[in-house]
Amino acid sequence: MLKVIKNKLSDLGQIIYDRLVPKYVKKFLKNSLSDQMKDKLRKLLGAGQKQARMRKVNHAKYRLKNLGFQKSGYQEMLNLFNQTEDPLLTEIAGFELAIWHADQYTVEDAKKSLTFLDQLRKEKITEEQKRKRAILAAENLHLLGKINQAKDVLKQALKIGEHPDLYLAFANTVESVIERIEWINKALKLYNIEPIHLNNDVDLSYYDQLETNQLENDQQSNQAKITVIIPVYNAGDQVRTAIESILKQTWTNIEVIVVDDCSSDHTASIVQSYLDSEPRVKFYQTPKNSGPYVARNIALQHATGDFITINDADDWSHPQKLARQVRHLLKNKKVMGNTSEQARATEELSFYRRGKPGQYIFSNMSSFMFRRKEVLDKLGHWDSVRFAADSEFIMRIKHIFGPKAVVELPIGPLSFQRQSADSLTGNSVFGFPGYFMGVRKEYRDAQLDYHHTASNLYYDYPQSNRPFKAPNPMLPEREVSKGEFRTFNIIYSADFREANQNISDIIRKLTALTNKKQKVGIVQVYQYDETPDLPISAEVRQLINDRKISVVCYGEKARTELLVVDTPDVFDHEQLYLPEIYTKKLNFESSRDLTNRQQKNIEQFFIQE
Repeated sequence: MLKVIKNKLSDLGQIIYDRLVPKYVKKFLKNSLSDQMKDKLRKLLGAGQKQARMRKVNHAKYRLKNLGFQKSGYQEMLNLFNQTEDPLLTEIAGFELAIWHADQYTVEDAKKSLTFLDQLRKEKITEEQKRKRAILAAENLHLLGKINQAKDVLKQALKIGEHPDLYLAFANTVESVIERIEWINKALKLYNIEPIHLNNDVDLSYYDQLETNQLENDQQSNQAKITVIIPVYNAGDQVRTAIESILKQTWTNIEVIVVDDCSSDHTASIVQSYLDSEPRVKFYQTPKNSGPYVARNIALQHATGDFITINDADDWSHPQKLARQVRHLLKNKKVMGNTSEQARATEELSFYRRGKPGQYIFSNMSSFMFRRKEVLDKLGHWDSVRFAADSEFIMRIKHIFGPKAVVELPIGPLSFQRQSADSLTGNSVFGFPGYFMGVRKEYRDAQLDYHHTASNLYYDYPQSNRPFKAPNPMLPEREVSKGEFRTFNIIYSADFREANQNISDIIRKLTALTNKKQKVGIVQVYQYDETPDLPISAEVRQLINDRKISVVCYGEKARTELLVVDTPDVFDHEQLYLPEIYTKKLNFESSRDLTNRQQKNIEQFFIQE
């Protein structure tokens, strides 16, 4: 009886949190709190049924996606789906499994995704749930060549209610590009965005033909100047699409600062061709190839706008984009910055979810527009890394100015980000498939720790001293070139989180090694059964930030004289996000013999020469 009462009270706490806490506060808590602080918040809410149910699913999903336990994490989620005590838990786990298979984009996985969707209940679900399931089902059917069935599913969903994501999903099912444009314009119309069409230049892709009718210039343009920064690297002819889309903005009081990151193709000459005819375009170059955020920081040195925003080098922006964002900032003086929305599109104008469950339109982080003077006075520059610094910059702004300082405007897809095989966000090793893993996870963990412990979040440029240690592949001046081996005296492999009962002993060993002037690397290997989203020990993080040890991440290769595997038990389950390590000598701290499974999982990534 007491347990029932406790669960009811806990559920009440969860309901209060769900219904009364504003969405922006929830998002701020999710993105800004450390994992320890999140655990404390969960304990305050209690262990109600809904909370416990979601924790089970989220832990399984985190292991499956973020940590790379693709076999064991999948089985854990499947067990949640197959259990019979909690029907709602079955529903949630089943939908996650449907998403997982859909995101693999193979024929067999499309069939499995449909199988899970078919087993979910059809009654007493929200309109949003119905819509997202319909989009996933249509996507799977399309992949299987069942186009008419895909259209039927979407038509049924549209009877319940029109929605821009449904219209973009329908655009994916039609072959005629003219018909595709019609469906895209149905989505734009819901946001009062002017329709698009193609300019019929047959030498260009459909994406690069995008344009609108001539729109009237915004009469408020004289109220503020916007600096649009375009960092470019080997963008080639696609940079024309980006520049032209910005020059056609209805907000005409702009300057366009293009910074070339030492392109090896003809990108620079294309940009320079605008300089004589278009005084709003300015052009600079980085001294050496350093990544887009160094290019952005160089642009900041020359920016004169009241507001600053970014446009990626190969992306098309709708003419109304800048005006809608800047008008919001002019009306809301306490807001430091905002984002518009995007949809990721291929050159054939097919839309890509990028891990979003049944959703094509979402916040565009690279569209972030902010007040130049106020933000730069407090925060300085972007972090000088090669990728993933947009979210870090926005999180710093929220820390300084508060969670309401940044607003995600639900104003529709005013940018079509180009989706191609070469897109960094599509890179399987260093990309962002909709969740943080590998190098990006390590960078995010490091920045969260720094944001919560540092007294000053101002970043200089040039960045002579990093505020915190970033993974080597992200640095402008990397230790080794892409694909080459980093070298160490010793690499230590362990689970470096506080939950490891041996962590104190591990820290003592690491400290002793660094005192001997050894070049020490560490590989974080996760114990499957521990709480999955816990960060590494604060003392280990300090050793990293003090440059005494270096993290070797998934996607890197390293050679070492000695590789120490502290706890072989962490290899009971296969985890994919580990670096490739070659060692002359391999030591195990445990006296127990390795199991066959442990041996196999170790040999997959750790090779004794």
